[in-house]
Amino acid sequence: MKPISFLLLALILLVSSCNKDKPSGAEASAVIRMQSDFPTPPSAKKIPQTFSEHGYTRVDNYFWLRDKTNPEVIQYLESENSYSDTAMAHTQSLQEQLAKEMKGRIKEDDSSVPVLSNGYYYYAKTEKDKQYPVWCRKKGSLDAAEEVLLDGNALSQGKPAFLMGGYKVSPDNQLLAYRTNYTGSYVEFTLHIRDLRTGKDLEDQIERAGSFVWANDSRTIFYTAPNEALRPYRLYRYEIGSRRPAELLLEEKDDLFELSLSKSRTGEFIFLGSGSFTSSEYRYLPAGQPKGSFKLIAARKPNVRYYPEAHKDRLFFLVKDSGAPNFKVMQAPVKGFENSSSWKTFVAHDPKVKIEGIDAFEKFLALTVRTNGLQEIRILDLDGKSAKKYLSRSLSLPCFRAKIPNMLRLTSATSIPRSTGP
Repeated sequence: MKPISFLLLALILLVSSCNKDKPSGAEASAVIRMQSDFPTPPSAKKIPQTFSEHGYTRVDNYFWLRDKTNPEVIQYLESENSYSDTAMAHTQSLQEQLAKEMKGRIKEDDSSVPVLSNGYYYYAKTEKDKQYPVWCRKKGSLDAAEEVLLDGNALSQGKPAFLMGGYKVSPDNQLLAYRTNYTGSYVEFTLHIRDLRTGKDLEDQIERAGSFVWANDSRTIFYTAPNEALRPYRLYRYEIGSRRPAELLLEEKDDLFELSLSKSRTGEFIFLGSGSFTSSEYRYLPAGQPKGSFKLIAARKPNVRYYPEAHKDRLFFLVKDSGAPNFKVMQAPVKGFENSSSWKTFVAHDPKVKIEGIDAFEKFLALTVRTNGLQEIRILDLDGKSAKKYLSRSLSLPCFRAKIPNMLRLTSATSIPRSTGP
């Protein structure tokens, strides 16, 4: 696979068009000065394919190009690559110059800020002249020995493409579930299980895995899977080492909805979301009961969206409905939160402020909001017994994107939100 940077190509064309110096040597004979100097580009043949849908008929003359196994398709793509190489040959030295300059502005040996989770500090680092990150952790202290979890450079060795689809460590810190893709597709990933005690992958492997979470027994994984249209529509339960096929738990029949999985920051609940652009509903399962059944929180309603966020003594819900197009925050007791009539307003709707996300911590609730077109993180103190008695502080981020790391746990030490570059 030959990746092409369109930004780099645009820069090359811009600079070369402004360069009035005459080239010398072998470049002089290859200079393309006029449109007529270009070689004849490849032309794909037309094979009409007719589609009739929703009362309309359309013809796609190039539908045949989608077949990646067709030798004619491969040959045509290779001819396009060859044409691109020929047409851009006179800019080769300029390409190298620009690439070197841009690379020189990047800090190659860098590391992310460590995040403490379940007794370990997790971070990713990049190394000079290497393309992919290395994911690591240290036990208990930043002065402890470094443990490499995954090396993207080793995983990509000899592969035509490599995408990392995220990883999650089991609650007992001994197993690592991670997703990889070697085709370049941004949807179809393979889920692997690595034993962190040996550094070796287990035989367990799940194809076409979507979002995934660990149950608290550190042996059971729940994951979603896509259909042929790449819509996540099925939920499975898989027990590591059982040698049994994954168990299908739920299938979303509505083509407008897709499934997603998450685990509460408290580690107490696993949430299964089913959402469309205008509606959503969630089910929950206590993470300590991997053999249990997911229970519905509140059934989907037209033009109503909600998202749960667990706290140790209550549940928060980010809600959008006809009366709160910018979202509002509601709260409910840990016992009985399935009954939406028990939900009480915690942060009222504000027509001038859109709430984009909520994160519950031990002593405060963090809101990611957008006001005047800019993002902010607002911290709401939970010490008061009344929801109206909170302290509001605002961190303005005019040039940065607000973000709270998903791995952070409920802890009194977590008191400052993080921000990332634009």
